[in-house]
Amino acid sequence: MDSRLQGHDFKGIAFRELSRIGKALSDPKRLELLELLCQSEKSVDHVARQLGSNIAAVSHHLQVLKASHLAQERRSGRFIHYQASEMGKTAWKLLADIGGTSILEVRSAVEQFFEKDWVYEPIELKELRKKVNGGEILLLDVRPAEEFLAGHFPGAVSLPLRDLQEKVKTIPRGAEVVAYCRGPYCVLAHDAVEILRKRGIRAYHWRQGVLDWKRFATAAVRDRPSRGMMPAKGASR
Repeated sequence: MDSRLQGHDFKGIAFRELSRIGKALSDPKRLELLELLCQSEKSVDHVARQLGSNIAAVSHHLQVLKASHLAQERRSGRFIHYQASEMGKTAWKLLADIGGTSILEVRSAVEQFFEKDWVYEPIELKELRKKVNGGEILLLDVRPAEEFLAGHFPGAVSLPLRDLQEKVKTIPRGAEVVAYCRGPYCVLAHDAVEILRKRGIRAYHWRQGVLDWKRFATAAVRDRPSRGMMPAKGASR
């Protein structure tokens, strides 16, 4: 007997499974959660703290993302850790790009929130790395340390936003600083630039994130966060 699907059966299965992705992406809080999971693996408790949500709600969102294959889990004893799947990262990146280029309301919100003069003008990633390696700019990763450890732009220095006020004096005098975080809808780098500029430091916000440069030929590297600031070449103390 021929076990091949009939046309209507094939379409029914395909569109049903695709609709699960649409449903999973239809909740604003779930999108914010997916953005976090694109950065690094996280426990349910950790995600709940970062989102300011209760554990039950976060667990429900995680199960929806997992059922739609946008997230995957890893069990370690009594704990369950989640991270975005490759499909989840692709889906988030596509959605973020569409929002930034094609949705007027998103573009308007970006223009009203981000200071235009603070944004580091888009350049090729190869050129950015050249500037970092040459000491022309000090590239700060202001995400939490565990996200930096999971992957970061080569040459970046880890200085989480929560530690910035305490460690701002370690930034070399005269350095040009470029801060980045999770991507175009993350505000950590914006807040970091605001702090730095109030201290008289030339600082800019780079709105790209891990998913932008992980596709670059010189993909994100894995190493330990730097313990202190290294002076940019040519910068005076």
